[in-house]
Amino acid sequence: MNAGSEIRVDHVDLDVLASLIREAGRPVPIRMLALAALRAWMETRAGERHYAPGDQYAVGETIQFNNELAKVKAVQDGENPVQGRFKIRTTPTLPLRSW
Repeated sequence: MNAGSEIRVDHVDLDVLASLIREAGRPVPIRMLALAALRAWMETRAGERHYAPGDQYAVGETIQFNNELAKVKAVQDGENPVQGRFKIRTTPTLPLRSW
């Protein structure tokens, strides 16, 4: 498991867990809470696009880059003798959102 796939405390959506407990109307086993937290975390991350060299990116698009969320600020042409033509993207890292 790499660092980007770890669930941290700030990733847990407490509203999801509270809702699960309210719906059960009683205390629930920790494994059920863990599964609910994992499911919510996976659903949130399912729509995120991960950076891949060679892909096309649009200005304003939010992507996963180096295990952080980053918004593409600019895209410009680049070229060198080894790699040929390519696009240079500028992506300042955004604070990780709380899931």
